[in-house]
Amino acid sequence: MTTPASITCRYSMSDGLAAATLYQGSTLKHRVYQIVALGIFGFTLYQAYRTGFQSSQLLLYLIAILLFVDPVPLILMSVTRLSQPAWPTTLTFDSSGIVVAVNDRSSTYPWAKFTKIIENRRFILLVHGSWGYLVIPTAVLKASGHEQTVRNLLASSLRITP
Repeated sequence: MTTPASITCRYSMSDGLAAATLYQGSTLKHRVYQIVALGIFGFTLYQAYRTGFQSSQLLLYLIAILLFVDPVPLILMSVTRLSQPAWPTTLTFDSSGIVVAVNDRSSTYPWAKFTKIIENRRFILLVHGSWGYLVIPTAVLKASGHEQTVRNLLASSLRITP
């Protein structure tokens, strides 16, 4: 029997925000907000062209910007991350799932729990539920020498397409 692949990392606030931004940008809600924001922005520009710029239109511009960016989830994440120390996190991958150990606590995520995979140069996100995702830093994965093993496990265990 082989030893399960395991990586240990520390997630900084910037890592958490980058992962949250990556996830948020993949959601339908965020895309709808961006379309509505562009509509409001376009309407406000048209209104300014027709009637001249008025200071009351600044509120519409602000609403459009806030909808486009959707900062509330990112702000909430920042506030919660401020009170948490950057404990080392160990991710252990095997045929049954992923065990996440932080300090003296651990959680097991079976492969069937994950519904979506999102990947960029910095992270692999395994999504489970709404606003639930597991972050795998690709740099740490490459440095550990377990990248191919973990990618093979992801390909064979997940019943979703990337």
